[in-house]
Amino acid sequence: MNKLFDLCKDKPWFSDVATDASGRYIVYANYIDLEVLTFVPRTFENKQVLVHFASYRRANQEYWLNTPNTTAPAFSHAVEEDDVDFLIDELERLENKTNIDIVTSIFYEIVDGDDAITDLSSKYPDIRKRIEKLYNTFGVDVLYDQLDNGDFDR
Repeated sequence: MNKLFDLCKDKPWFSDVATDASGRYIVYANYIDLEVLTFVPRTFENKQVLVHFASYRRANQEYWLNTPNTTAPAFSHAVEEDDVDFLIDELERLENKTNIDIVTSIFYEIVDGDDAITDLSSKYPDIRKRIEKLYNTFGVDVLYDQLDNGDFDR
């Protein structure tokens, strides 16, 4: 890899050299023109050489990576009938304060985290806190099942 770096380092288009998970070389270029395509060898030391834009490497990886929410419950547990009654009572109270669509949207904001489409939590922070508590207590599946029904099955 050092030899490939030394070969390209003085070129104005050159940015860096790296290897991918397959062991292939990747030459990162600030721009790609005919010189880049003809100068960079297709293979080097019996390994394939790829050319990528340097901006591809510098992209913010966190934006493209899907990192799970580690504070969310990993699974839903078995729920007793009394617990379901409590959950339904809480959801009905929340529905009476706003409406079921707002409650459901805030639930999805919690589930989706940074990828949420709506931002009703900022308008209804007390509702969000109560739904988060229910979410942490019952998990996503139980809460989803009740919200999906709409009429809250007991």
